[in-house]
Amino acid sequence: MYVCVCNAIKNSEIQDLANRGVRRAADVYAALEVNRNCANCAEYVQEALDDCRSDHTQSA
Repeated sequence: MYVCVCNAIKNSEIQDLANRGVRRAADVYAALEVNRNCANCAEYVQEALDDCRSDHTQSA
């Protein structure tokens, strides 16, 4: 599923970055070497990162 249409960022990419230790939405954009365009996705990107971190904490 695409999270950011402007930059074609997929949820799976966010999950991969979260698994590698990325914790902030701004760091997702930096890691993928893209800029936030309309910024409509920024909140969802952060939520996806937080959800992934929460999932790992609960399964540990």
